[in-house]
Amino acid sequence: MPSVRAGMSRVERREWWLWSSAVLVTMLLTMGIASFLLPLLRRSEFELGGLHLPSIVRGLVGLVLLFDIHVVYQQLQIHRIRRLLLEREELFRVITENAADMIAVVDTKGRFLYSSPAYERILGYAADELRHTTVFDQIHPADCALLLENRDITARKSLEEQFRQSQKMEAVGRLSGGIAHDFNNILGVIIGYGEILQEKLEPGNRFRGCADEILLAGRRAASLTRQLLAFSRQQVLASRVLELNAVIADTEKMLRRVIGEDIELNTNLSSELGRVKADQSQIEQVILNLAVNARDAMPEGGTLTITTENTELDTVAVRRYSYPVKPGRYVLLSVNDTGVGMDVETQARIFDPFFTTKEKGQGTGLGLSTVYGVVKQSDGYIHVNSEIGAGTTFKIYLPLLDQPADPEPGRTEEKPPQGGAETILLVEDEDMLRTLTRNVLELLGYTVLEAANGKHACTISEQQAAPIDLLLTDVVMPGMNGPALAQRLMASRPGLKILYTSGYTGQGVGQGVLPEVCHFIPKPFTREDLARKIREALDDSVLPLDGVHDRRAENSVSQEAQS
Repeated sequence: MPSVRAGMSRVERREWWLWSSAVLVTMLLTMGIASFLLPLLRRSEFELGGLHLPSIVRGLVGLVLLFDIHVVYQQLQIHRIRRLLLEREELFRVITENAADMIAVVDTKGRFLYSSPAYERILGYAADELRHTTVFDQIHPADCALLLENRDITARKSLEEQFRQSQKMEAVGRLSGGIAHDFNNILGVIIGYGEILQEKLEPGNRFRGCADEILLAGRRAASLTRQLLAFSRQQVLASRVLELNAVIADTEKMLRRVIGEDIELNTNLSSELGRVKADQSQIEQVILNLAVNARDAMPEGGTLTITTENTELDTVAVRRYSYPVKPGRYVLLSVNDTGVGMDVETQARIFDPFFTTKEKGQGTGLGLSTVYGVVKQSDGYIHVNSEIGAGTTFKIYLPLLDQPADPEPGRTEEKPPQGGAETILLVEDEDMLRTLTRNVLELLGYTVLEAANGKHACTISEQQAAPIDLLLTDVVMPGMNGPALAQRLMASRPGLKILYTSGYTGQGVGQGVLPEVCHFIPKPFTREDLARKIREALDDSVLPLDGVHDRRAENSVSQEAQS
């Protein structure tokens, strides 16, 4: 466009020179005629062929002057029109040079008369290179010139694909959470009765092995449901401000045992790393899952490198990602391997639950989906870079905090669970699980009042004149949920202790239905876990206040979920 503008300026200067020369010539002719005829004009009477000569001379001079005026006016109009054309050329230049579309003007032979800078940005062809190419097959024979417009839709297609992917992940997450809720209730019954059978059968009994296998299968299934909850971001996290480098250092010895001696483990940890807020046990699980994934990608050995650093994503940097990312300061955890790598199709599905490239029986397909869920629930982002034969790098961005790390919770010695003689109001809408829980509590020595829903529980509380020491209630129930029931009962029983339970934390703790601090036991639970949590809630010396309950074992919630 600058060359066009310079060319038009040269043409304009040349035209001005030509028109100025024409005006000068006409002025010289006028002066010549005037100098020749002026002596004749001094005579009062001069006639030629019956004509009055002075009038003729005046008319001739007037015509010449009129012509000069017309020439000047015409040149001014041409100049004004040319200025308008230049303004439109400038507007066209601004539009084409900043447009994301590829715009070109070609002649009938397919030669490029003009190509926008988008051609070079998108296709890599410079303007000089395009002048030697043609697009003859794109031109209709009846056209003398053709305006071509091409649009790069790569970014739009990527956003559409990411939107479909997020919808799919959200749908699978909801399905996973719903399955986990119902499945955890069933597993609770299987594990509970399996423990009763195991206790009643002597070690030498030929059916004792059957009870042991039932419990083993039930606990494995419970582990799968926990991973589904992690993927769907509906698990209970005991988050605290922690040093990520310390977490990596604590797990390094275990990682070396997991990956084997044929894989070299390197750690490059920033000495000025910021803090993050996350569940330490879940971050350890994330690192372990990525290490196991890297190990499987290096069957002949290789190098596994874990790196931490502070980074900042500004408004320009976040545009590199096809999914929404908030600008800000982050702690970057990178896990790199020198394995076989992945193609684009595999990368698009690696976070899907039950998707695996391993042979049948070699993996559940929930390792990376668990990583995805933990990172997202910690308000972070995960990105993968991989090529066939060039290894894989997972990058995890967690929000950076400037505040000091929270002290690590002290580990108390586990004591054998004890029972008691208190009265417990049990509220559970699943009949089989309610019956099992009542039997376990009665075996522990408690007096149990059972209800199938919140309304029934209120009726029992009104009819019960004796004290009720503890409310053990499910979180998600039809009609009235657990927290609403607790609020109503505490209005008439101020000293009532509360213990919540749920197999679908996405509709409980995960969405803020439960108070910020409370006693909670996830489903499925073992008899020992239930006995311990019951005793812990009953022995709590802090009375509930306005529906807010103390959760002394908040930091152990995740550990219980993993047991």
